[in-house]
Amino acid sequence: MGSSVSTHHAVSADSKSTQDSNRNAPRTKKKREQSECHDVMISYSHHDMESMRKLRDVLQDKGLKVWVDEQSLGAGVEFLSHIGKAIVDSKLFLILLSIDSVQSKYCKDELALAYISDKPIFPVSVSNREELLKEMSFGMKLTLAQIPWIFITNNDETEQHKQLEDLHEAMVSRINTQNKCSGDAPSSHQGAHKCRSPKKLLNRQISFYTPTSESASVSFWENHFPGRSEVSWKEFSDAMVTDIVNTKLASLIHTEQSKNIILDTVHHEMDELRPPSITEKQFTEFSTVNGCLIPFWDRVEEETVTYCTMKEVFNMESSVRLVAIENLAKLDNPAVREALLDLLTDNSPNVRAVAVLSLAKTDVSGDLAIQRMMRLLKDKDRLVRQSACLALGHLQATQAVSLLVSLWRNDVISTVREAAQLALEKIGGDEARTAIHMTRVLQEEIRKLSK
Repeated sequence: MGSSVSTHHAVSADSKSTQDSNRNAPRTKKKREQSECHDVMISYSHHDMESMRKLRDVLQDKGLKVWVDEQSLGAGVEFLSHIGKAIVDSKLFLILLSIDSVQSKYCKDELALAYISDKPIFPVSVSNREELLKEMSFGMKLTLAQIPWIFITNNDETEQHKQLEDLHEAMVSRINTQNKCSGDAPSSHQGAHKCRSPKKLLNRQISFYTPTSESASVSFWENHFPGRSEVSWKEFSDAMVTDIVNTKLASLIHTEQSKNIILDTVHHEMDELRPPSITEKQFTEFSTVNGCLIPFWDRVEEETVTYCTMKEVFNMESSVRLVAIENLAKLDNPAVREALLDLLTDNSPNVRAVAVLSLAKTDVSGDLAIQRMMRLLKDKDRLVRQSACLALGHLQATQAVSLLVSLWRNDVISTVREAAQLALEKIGGDEARTAIHMTRVLQEEIRKLSK
């Protein structure tokens, strides 16, 4: 069964000049429509065009519908929107790994979007694994750590043919599995039978922890803090640093920053207020998914890769941020909403602002979620406060009326005051209308007295 092929191209940083020279290249309506309903979307660097075409032709000849862009188009908003939509709409995601693609901001963003979109990911490498790992960001290494790679580096045509046959067989198997499930059933990554948690993106049931014989039968807490119900965060983090050398995570950590990402993620997940101590109850809740106690380092890996991919997708510099927000309805699951809630406390004000606006697009509900969003009304950054006002107004969060009134009357930034007023008008109700009326009456009296 043949199919027409759309085009996509994940450009590396080195290709910027090529993009700029072709920024105004035309796109036809037909090509825009072709991003939908494909079997697989290929992400790659234009430096690997020859390898991509060979791979694409093999998959297409075997009947798969492939979405790939080989035009040197500029990374404008429309172009990036087509790429993001192709990822969300395609059944599978294939990333062609090379020295160029692992350094490409676009490829990293696309991989992260595929991950949070819950697409089965197929890494196909045209380079040596160790060489690629040296060039990868920590987040990219972690995302791909537990997914089998297929290598097409061998010059032997027979061996390459066998590898591509294995790839096609694995893809068809994944598609058939999806087709047997209901339309809303979640897919799972290659090589892992996944049970969706109501809170998290992945539970791959592949242990990331390699315990010694002495610690095989005891939990992290029992091993380090026997008989204690609470320990300081410093003690807990020191124990993590000690233990991490016995995990597969150790091979991925080459900088202090990578280690700190792991520690900060766990600290945040134990309690978003980041208390000075950790209780055994918090530890148990962190390690429990769907009523099952999960090995601690499996949970650490899962939480860290979720954090890294969500931040990659929703940061202000992301090439897929807008399309991710536009397609939040398709990504609608508790895992995405929970991850966005986690980003409300990110160190970057830009990430906090995007996260709260994105949450509003998901129509998130529940007192806890609204309370976490309301905290941003007191954020030091004016853009975060403004975004929180608009988000809470969109959600018609009556719980936020008193705080919004306070912002409208007292914030020193005019755009924040305007956003608070818009939110109050959107929320409506007696409390909001009364507050608006009284404030306007007082403003008028003050104006008269000042004459």
